[in-house]
Amino acid sequence: MTANESSSADSENSVSQSAKDRIHPSAHDPELVRIARCAYDAAGATTRQDLAVETGLLLTEIDELLHQLESEGYADLIGELDRQVVLLTTRGEWLAQEGM
Repeated sequence: MTANESSSADSENSVSQSAKDRIHPSAHDPELVRIARCAYDAAGATTRQDLAVETGLLLTEIDELLHQLESEGYADLIGELDRQVVLLTTRGEWLAQEGM
């Protein structure tokens, strides 16, 4: 066997992550992780009002954090602001589980 040859087979266990699937460094903000965890713990959909009650944050703070989560692909915000439902994306679920 020469140095250029390899006896190892390609792994079928390796999982490729594209750049869009990775957790963005700015999402390691503790407040973003906290919001993601609260939404994840709701086991489905939750509202911004529910998140405000759960976290003790003001709705304006919740709105800012949700906008950031949505813009970075961690959450989908559905409906009008007064009745907005928050759904975590797969990336958002990863963020909630992995945290910091």
